[in-house]
Amino acid sequence: MELLLDHLNEPAPYQSMFCPKGTTRAGEFAGDNLNNWQHASSYPAVIASGLVDLLSHYVELPPGVVRAFSSLWIGIMAFLMFVHEKSEALDKMVHWLLAVSMAVAFFFQAAEVRYPRSSIVSMGKAASTVFVGAWLVEIGVVMYTGRAAWTNEASRAAAAMLAPIFFCMIFLAICVGMLALYVVLVALQKRGLVPSSLVGTCVEGGKGDDVADAPRHRAMVGGGKHWFHRDCETGNLMTERSFDSDSAHN
Repeated sequence: MELLLDHLNEPAPYQSMFCPKGTTRAGEFAGDNLNNWQHASSYPAVIASGLVDLLSHYVELPPGVVRAFSSLWIGIMAFLMFVHEKSEALDKMVHWLLAVSMAVAFFFQAAEVRYPRSSIVSMGKAASTVFVGAWLVEIGVVMYTGRAAWTNEASRAAAAMLAPIFFCMIFLAICVGMLALYVVLVALQKRGLVPSSLVGTCVEGGKGDDVADAPRHRAMVGGGKHWFHRDCETGNLMTERSFDSDSAHN
């Protein structure tokens, strides 16, 4: 579907994995659009993640399954970008940096499986996901706006060296912006202007907690079909299933 819509006005063979009948290389892999098939092959994992997300609302899945599938799609994308071969220096560099950004996002997505209530992991997940999108926008600027700095042959070699600088500065800006947003939310929460549920000031865990003076305790309360977690500060009860689903959507 992606190849059909992306190349709707182009010859049909460009959408094919194999050379069509009647050509010299009929039945062989069509080498002129393999990169597009790599692009398209990343989408089934995204679809699978969404389906598991929907399924979790109707079926009680094992803890961590929703997050695991959430990290699976970005992990597959990262791998495909790392092997997404390009020949020209600038084109190769921006795609390799895209793979790096996806790998960072995968790290935080996977870390959330183990540390679902960690504020730093949640912030890293959000920042890295935004970063992937921001770098895709920058790739669009580099490859398709026609600016002389990115298109002139004499300039493209230097541009390949400068691309990592833009990459780092965009990442730094997003991280600073994420921290600034958190500080603003904390300040508003202390003044009673936003609910405390919007600000994750408590981090579950022991030795790795950044907030040692405000631990979040979990007490197991038996009864019924589920085990329940009680937040000893707020007195709220939450099931393992609902907690797993809610955190995965953050």
